Amino acid sequence: MRPIRHALPLALLAAVTLAACAEPEADSNVVDAYSLQLGQCTGEIPAGGADRLTLLDCAGEHSWEAFAQTEATGAKFPGNAELTKDAGEFCEAAFEEFTGVKVSKSKYALTYLEPTEETWAAGDRAITCLAGKASGGVVGSLESVGE
Repeated sequence: MRPIRHALPLALLAAVTLAACAEPEADSNVVDAYSLQLGQCTGEIPAGGADRLTLLDCAGEHSWEAFAQTEATGAKFPGNAELTKDAGEFCEAAFEEFTGVKVSKSKYALTYLEPTEETWAAGDRAITCLAGKASGGVVGSLESVGE
């Protein structure tokens, strides 16, 4: 999946896929980005995206929480620009519903992962929205945080 970035006042949006809030142990806390589930939390996501993510316990410090997911439609890859537009619209609306505040008014950032042309060909249609901070330091869920 390829990360998408959007500029917000004082916030740089990074792309992410859903990651699990699991106690880190051995390599069991590193998962394929496509297997992220809603409610799971991750550490930092590299600027160019990631195929694998480190799952962190949402009760402890983490960077991102997966909070919404949708599926892109169509048989043919719609192109990066169209996917980015669709993901941004979906995730921005979902962010406000999830946190209780618009992204532009929040101290938290929005990021998401979307299919690449290569992963689309393999059947990937998931757009996963994440809320948090690229710098980390988020503790607990951001559901209904109101800031």
